[in-house]
Amino acid sequence: PDDADVRMAELAVRKALLDLDQAQLNLKNATVRAPIEGTILELNVEPGQSGSSGSHVATLADTKKLKLVVNVEQTDISQVIEGQPVAISLYALPDRIHKGIVERIAPVSETETGSVTFPVTILFTDDALDDVRPGMTASASFLASDEQQGDGQQGEIETEGDVSSD
Repeated sequence: PDDADVRMAELAVRKALLDLDQAQLNLKNATVRAPIEGTILELNVEPGQSGSSGSHVATLADTKKLKLVVNVEQTDISQVIEGQPVAISLYALPDRIHKGIVERIAPVSETETGSVTFPVTILFTDDALDDVRPGMTASASFLASDEQQGDGQQGEIETEGDVSSD
């Protein structure tokens, strides 16, 4: 081979290496990585479909950290405190009662339904949540905490909401 043939072969190798680098970069950019560990609840693209930067590809949730948001009437909200135990009954799983605690009480009321209610977030505390899915409808019974029993507060508040994930 003469010098020109060697030079052409070297250029072909360089081009092949550049093409390989570009293909590896394209593959890296085509891979979708989740920011958290969890379960895909909704997929908004098909395999092979192109997406743009910042587009919503999937809905991902940590189904080990499920929450229930319920609206508590203004007449009952004073009986609800953070950390209060809650019994949760899911309509889809009526034979099981799940445990939870009040995680947050909204500081501002909502009046969308015509009555004044306060959103209360309940965190499921059970370990066995494999059958529970975000979107399921549930009812919550707020149980008297030790602090409330000491104050002589009695009674149970019951309300409904939908399960969500973190």
